[in-house]
Amino acid sequence: MSQQSFQLLSLTVVATTAIVGNRFVTIGGAQAGQGGDAFGAALTAASIGDAMAVATIGTAILEAGAAINIGDPLQSDALGRAVPQTNGLRLAIALQAATATGQTVEVLLKRS
Repeated sequence: MSQQSFQLLSLTVVATTAIVGNRFVTIGGAQAGQGGDAFGAALTAASIGDAMAVATIGTAILEAGAAINIGDPLQSDALGRAVPQTNGLRLAIALQAATATGQTVEVLLKRS
């Protein structure tokens, strides 16, 4: 599977903190935190006050914060990266595997 995001719905949010692209973000425009809720995935980086596109429904490309297997339910780590779900909210399902932090994976956005 190639890395192509297919957003059924992308919405614009104003960044309230500096945002790293391809990571989970909140509806309030901040980088998502450890195991917390996320509005979707930032499609690009953004500075405070910048409008940014956020993929909310469909697939997205996310940065991995750990090794990920295909089919793993995913949550956010403390930096908004995708990691296998342990005790946080499920935000996505991995459509690709990652063997190390910093790699990118295509995910199906799926909030629980």
